[in-house]
Amino acid sequence: MKTRLKDTIKSATDQIDVLAKMYPMKALAIDLRGADDPRAESTLRAELNGQPGYKLGGSTFVAIMDLATKHPDHRVREMALAALDTIEAHFGRVAYQVPVIEHQGDPLPVLAHVARISKEFSEAVNAASDAMADGRVDAHEAVLMRAEAVELRDAIIRMIAMLDHLPVACALRRAK
Repeated sequence: MKTRLKDTIKSATDQIDVLAKMYPMKALAIDLRGADDPRAESTLRAELNGQPGYKLGGSTFVAIMDLATKHPDHRVREMALAALDTIEAHFGRVAYQVPVIEHQGDPLPVLAHVARISKEFSEAVNAASDAMADGRVDAHEAVLMRAEAVELRDAIIRMIAMLDHLPVACALRRAK
């Protein structure tokens, strides 16, 4: 059953509220709005709690997530990503961490990525074949198949990231 958008927003906002308390709130308010605003902390707290007359805007929500993903405490970073996951789940989407790969166009790294994808694809097909040999897939086999599929996905994401950093690809993206 799909969650209502209102419930999704409430859940993601609750996660941002927890994140703000771990940040902690006063430091987050200063990072968001500057030290010059004496009401920054109380206003942010009111927005996060949905008090009458206060609303947490989308730009503030995203700015909090952005600041939190750069926070030194991994729990704060993870909470920001959990809020993002909540929103993505509502829309049936998933985001992945895309690695930054520097590449100068040498064909050998491209071939290495193609080889890795081929290897991972072969392993995913083998896991699926083994699992379906008896005509059904049990829970353990599903876990193994999923692990192989994740490795294949990760190899593809790494290749896309590498291709996106080719000088030609960068020039084409800038031209659009």
